[in-house]
Amino acid sequence: MVIKIVSLFSVATQKFITPLAIALISSLIVLVPLSAAQAAYRFIDAGGLPTRWQSKDESGITAIRYAIATKAVALRADSDEGRIKIANQDCKVTNAPSASLHNSKLSYDDLRQALKLALQLWEGAAPLRFIAVYDVEQADLVIGEGELGLVAAAGLEVIPQPQDGFAEIKRGIVCLSRNEGFAVMGTEAKWNLTRVLAHEIGHVLGLDHPSVSQERAIRENIFMDYRKEGIRPGLAPLSPLDVAGIQALYGDFTSGLVMSSK
Repeated sequence: MVIKIVSLFSVATQKFITPLAIALISSLIVLVPLSAAQAAYRFIDAGGLPTRWQSKDESGITAIRYAIATKAVALRADSDEGRIKIANQDCKVTNAPSASLHNSKLSYDDLRQALKLALQLWEGAAPLRFIAVYDVEQADLVIGEGELGLVAAAGLEVIPQPQDGFAEIKRGIVCLSRNEGFAVMGTEAKWNLTRVLAHEIGHVLGLDHPSVSQERAIRENIFMDYRKEGIRPGLAPLSPLDVAGIQALYGDFTSGLVMSSK
């Protein structure tokens, strides 16, 4: 099978969701049909299909194991399984993030803190659970660094055969630039690491950049927008458009239902 490389533009512990956390974000959560979300969002495309993870635990929550890279981890294709690669051209391999952390004067604990906050944003918006593992071979999502011409990028392994109108994501990687400066919550001079990670994880979950104007993206603080003006210091909640997009793929807490793209 021919390996298909598709452009995917980028900038940019297991946790149980408590009733309090759900209450805090309830004002932002509105379940919308996929067609309504598509008015603002572009979903990662695989052979004409939107993509999402299909792995679910006993409660119907989509569970994704993640790890920080300890060695080089490459996207792969499997002709027998029909697996293809969807990746930014610069993020086909992710490596242990030692250079990016060193250049930013950050520790691995800083990276773990930023990553935990980024994952919690998506867990708070849809029935998703991210489970930390150490072995990258056991991880569905691996976060590391690469030699990028971008601030960060993401790549996916996808099986494009439709399941309920979606292609299935099998593995994802995130690459941070070795040459950019990051801070956990951002500064005027450094990229907001938490927000950059949240943006790239949004790609790994199946969201592409929204079809909105720069003015609207900045005004509404849309995480999945890629323009630098939106990468602000500090951490805000996901915007209503970010929430609508992720719920269109994975459902909400009330129903737990995932809608067909048809």
